Amino acid sequence: NIVLQDGRNFLLTTQKRYDVITGEPPPPRTAFTVNLYTKDFYQAAKDRLKPGGLMAQWIPLHSQSAREVDMHFKTFLSVFPHAIGWMSVANEILIIGSDQPIQIDFKKLKERLAEPPVAQAMRDIHIPDATSLLSNIWFLEEEMQRLSADQPMITDNRPRIEFYLDYGKAIGLAGQERLVFNRTPVEEVVRRISGMAYKDTKQLKRQYRVMDLYQRGVMYANRGLLLEAIELSGDGGDLFRYHLQAGRGQIDRLLTQHQQEPDNLNVLLNLGHAFYQVGEYARSVEYLKEVVAREPTQGFANLYLGYNLMSLERWDEAREKLEAAVKNDPRQLRTVMQEIALIELMNQARKNPDDLSLLNALAKFYNIKNDYGKSLTYSNRVLENDPMNEEALKSALFSYRARGEPREVIGAGIRYEMVKPDDIHFQFITAEIYAKTFRCDKAVLYLEKILKADDTYPNAQQLMDGCQTGKKAALPRS
Repeated sequence: NIVLQDGRNFLLTTQKRYDVITGEPPPPRTAFTVNLYTKDFYQAAKDRLKPGGLMAQWIPLHSQSAREVDMHFKTFLSVFPHAIGWMSVANEILIIGSDQPIQIDFKKLKERLAEPPVAQAMRDIHIPDATSLLSNIWFLEEEMQRLSADQPMITDNRPRIEFYLDYGKAIGLAGQERLVFNRTPVEEVVRRISGMAYKDTKQLKRQYRVMDLYQRGVMYANRGLLLEAIELSGDGGDLFRYHLQAGRGQIDRLLTQHQQEPDNLNVLLNLGHAFYQVGEYARSVEYLKEVVAREPTQGFANLYLGYNLMSLERWDEAREKLEAAVKNDPRQLRTVMQEIALIELMNQARKNPDDLSLLNALAKFYNIKNDYGKSLTYSNRVLENDPMNEEALKSALFSYRARGEPREVIGAGIRYEMVKPDDIHFQFITAEIYAKTFRCDKAVLYLEKILKADDTYPNAQQLMDGCQTGKKAALPRS
């Protein structure tokens, strides 16, 4: 096996053949790096691989545009038609390709991961077992081919990504969504894996969902999605906690410091905030109460005590702490008044649990707070009683779009259109999701209605042009 960082000339001169070649060059926009991402380079690597050998290449998303990422897919697949794309952390993809179909033997994978050095290496990168590893698979060949269908290849004679100024800035939200939304269904991945027992398949499907929540949580900077990933994983690994700024190592250091400096209020505040961030509300309350006991006017401690107590559904106590927070720090007035209004609304709903208008109000309130999962709790309760409730469908559609769940957006959008056929704003949401998931035939039907009602509607004509010409380059990618 060989790891290449700048080994193009080595590949051209060596005669030895390898089982695995991995490319770890600098990011593609780095000067003099392009030739380690070209079709010619991949062909040189293929010529030095044994039949069925594997080539791995790193594709960073954080330092190039979405169009350049698509070019990488196109170029790599032109030499290695059998490939798997892995997205184990946010904003980075690893492509593994071969000249022959890649089959994964689950039994052999488990045996290899059980070897002590391998197991330790995997633990160091927060991959405890085989299903956790496999849950990082994001694309099979079909999805990468579809994403890159309209793009040119990168070659030594045409090193397109070296002239990247016309491609714009590094990948933005729209480009990230195209990648995240078009993940290979887990059932297709399972078909590529032999030797899996039913319990292994079930575990893989659960972990697959965990990584989906993680990627969308990072993409949208949404704490709620990351907390769902922690809860579903049953582990709460530091991969998720890192993005919540509350890794286990950080918390352990704070706990040690608290033992050494029990009177240090800043340490107690940081512990309270860290435990709040990872959803350990009772532990957060424990440390923040200690702060307030020593310094009753501490605004931050009272504010986060209020947040914690709301999450624990201890509404009256929460209100008391929130009022104390704003009394001692008037700058928190707007935030606190919003939370107190929510507490009052919640109390009304508890007294009138069948009042659909109160449930709709709670759904809207939680959407405003960016707590889309909690919002869906209430909008779905309304829809259980009234499946075509306009306000509940609108809230659900907004929540699903904010969570980046294409199938659910489309389902809610179709139902909402039946109730409110002239609302072009929500029709555009549905059309956009159809376009980003390569169902332009469906998107066009909505876009025609939108443009007929308002031919200046933002991005509608751009989506229509992209769908009608079949050139995905016309779709928003930034």
